[in-house]
Amino acid sequence: MFKKSLMAVALATVSFSASALEVSGIKTASGLVIKPTVSLTQTHNDNWMETATNTRSTWVTNLAPAVEVLAERGVNYYSLNLSASRESYSDNSNANNTDFTIGAVGHMEFSKRSRLDLNLSKTTDEDNKATSPEDFDSTTYGVKYGYGAEAAKMQLEFAYNRTDKRYDLAAHDGKESDVSGFTTTAYYKVGGFTKALVEYRYNNFDYVSLNSLDSKSNGLLAGVTWDMTGKTTGSLKVGSAKKDFSSASIADRTTTIWETGITWNPKEHATFTFDASTSVGEGSSTENYKDTDSYKIGWMHQWNSSLKSDLSFAKLEEKYKGGSSAGQNDKTDTTALNLTYAFRPQIDFTAGIGRTDKSSTLASAAYDSNTYHIGVVAGF
Repeated sequence: MFKKSLMAVALATVSFSASALEVSGIKTASGLVIKPTVSLTQTHNDNWMETATNTRSTWVTNLAPAVEVLAERGVNYYSLNLSASRESYSDNSNANNTDFTIGAVGHMEFSKRSRLDLNLSKTTDEDNKATSPEDFDSTTYGVKYGYGAEAAKMQLEFAYNRTDKRYDLAAHDGKESDVSGFTTTAYYKVGGFTKALVEYRYNNFDYVSLNSLDSKSNGLLAGVTWDMTGKTTGSLKVGSAKKDFSSASIADRTTTIWETGITWNPKEHATFTFDASTSVGEGSSTENYKDTDSYKIGWMHQWNSSLKSDLSFAKLEEKYKGGSSAGQNDKTDTTALNLTYAFRPQIDFTAGIGRTDKSSTLASAAYDSNTYHIGVVAGF
């Protein structure tokens, strides 16, 4: 998929999901539940190639079938997910594409104190250049182990994740990478709804051919989480991270990092969210890394049993460090309004509008675009 342009469409304007439907599924004699879904969306984008000048508009038709196979035994469950996405462009048929994803997750609780989560997925997709799609395969797997009962004073979590990304064409080898990470978090209950936490993060970035960007990062954060059932949940973490580059020609980076995520439910039918973070993002052939700040606020409102709205505003600030792009600063604002109408328990109609405004110190990187869509999603 033309990821930069169409992912913006997906994030800014498409609000439906199979999980929003009442999909009872087909139960087999063995106890497995099969849940098929399919969505059809028609999206218009007045600047789908995201250019500062000579903009081009397009209609994009997206057909996305999916199926989940679910097995449950008490609190334990296992799920296999298969999905495809076919996109057709009215402006340029060469942009038409089909993507596939297969994934599996598992959740096991061995006792009140011990639990394990597993995930594995493989995706075929395209990167974000509208004029020259870059096909790639991505494999992700992870494991998380938690110890400590929910009511206990202290809990521990250990998590490992890895993502391998490979491109079809040798010309894109510089973007291929193996990224792995390990996280350890300790929680300590300090009140009825609040836990203090300390978290250590380690990440290893190994590029297949662009070895100058190989690096290791270590981060240590402290913070709190809270869960006032029916009112507000959230977390706040603050700490320091250091990114050590393998290449002696690139200076290491030490910086303060923080992140927060808050959900507030003042009424049963209304949900407000706020997410924000600052981090050191990965670089490319034109920069060593990016200092990144992101903010997003959202308001979801269930107007009645059938109609739901979702309004959001997001801001992304990126400062490029090192390389030929050193000194470039980008700011991207994204606004979206989406409506979902539950026509039947297993059929939703959707509609939405979105706008993206990107400013940059590099004139050719700036653009603005407007999108709107209508769609339908059904489950069986």
